[in-house]
Amino acid sequence: MDMFNKLTNNRGQSIVELAILLPVLVMIMLGILQLGLVFNAYTMISNGAREGARTASVGGDDVAVLAATGNNTTSLDQANLTVNITPSAGSRTSGNAVVVNLSYDVDVIVPLIGGIIGDPIQLNASSTMRVE
Repeated sequence: MDMFNKLTNNRGQSIVELAILLPVLVMIMLGILQLGLVFNAYTMISNGAREGARTASVGGDDVAVLAATGNNTTSLDQANLTVNITPSAGSRTSGNAVVVNLSYDVDVIVPLIGGIIGDPIQLNASSTMRVE
């Protein structure tokens, strides 16, 4: 009976299992965090593009459009944000479309994930409205 107890001794098994699974669980949690940051940035630039297009469609100039997009993307790094407005303020005529396109580079905070999917992640959002 003493030999049987020595063969089934599992005292260190839990620690070994934790040591194997803990890095995987940490990477999954950090991946979820990074996905949340990317989704938040996309939501903000999408809203910024829509507000910028609305401002341009009701007669706002390019400075007003940039202010509208900036007001809706305040928590983003403005250095990584690019705004393109087509056509420019002087070329907008009633009945034609105006397009506001925002591009944003999201910095990856998890190094291993950045190596897999690339760093930075480029997000694009566009909104088109008819000039009134």
